[in-house]
Amino acid sequence: MTWTHRNIYKQTYAIIKKLGCGKINQGDEYFSFFLNLIFRHHRFKEKIGKGVRCFRIKMTEIDPTQYELQIKRRSIGDEEIQQYGKYKYESFDWYYCSTGIKASDLTAASSRVVGCFRYQYKLNNRNEDGSWTCKYCEKNTHNSKEIHTDHIYPQNKMIKDYCKTRNDVPSTFDKDIKTNETKFKTVDIEFHKGWVKYHNDNVEFQLLCKECNRKKGVKIPN
Repeated sequence: MTWTHRNIYKQTYAIIKKLGCGKINQGDEYFSFFLNLIFRHHRFKEKIGKGVRCFRIKMTEIDPTQYELQIKRRSIGDEEIQQYGKYKYESFDWYYCSTGIKASDLTAASSRVVGCFRYQYKLNNRNEDGSWTCKYCEKNTHNSKEIHTDHIYPQNKMIKDYCKTRNDVPSTFDKDIKTNETKFKTVDIEFHKGWVKYHNDNVEFQLLCKECNRKKGVKIPN
């Protein structure tokens, strides 16, 4: 297998889907695959510690349709047990390991270019008296900072869904000189334009107060 950004994500996802939930112990067919995968993490020394006991695939607590990959390190004694708990499982971002892309950078750049649509939705959905109403608790407010434009289907999941349709997902990003915000590079304009179109073709917004938005998090409503 060639370890490149172009093919490793699809291969990793296919293996996780094939195995399903369960443990991958030393000696198992795909143990070395996941060990090589974690070496691609920018903090792999911290993740591996004194060695890997096993890996585990499980469904995420937030979204039971999505898989999470976890690692269990070898214990090095009482000090680590007190700090981490005995043989504690720890999640690691297999998406980042497989693509070489920091999810936070991709999310920040993607969110930046669709921010104007969130803002426009808020402006267009005021009440007659200029206030906004939370869809969940029905609380009214005139304070724009207290009302958020929320993606009903979470934006970070939309980004991941969109990336699955592309073979040109950016791996490096620029910083805006004035705001220091993460942004797409000029060479990635086709990915940028495609994401804006995909977002606007699929998005459903709603207005939530700060507290309801916090409680909802990235859950997908029934």
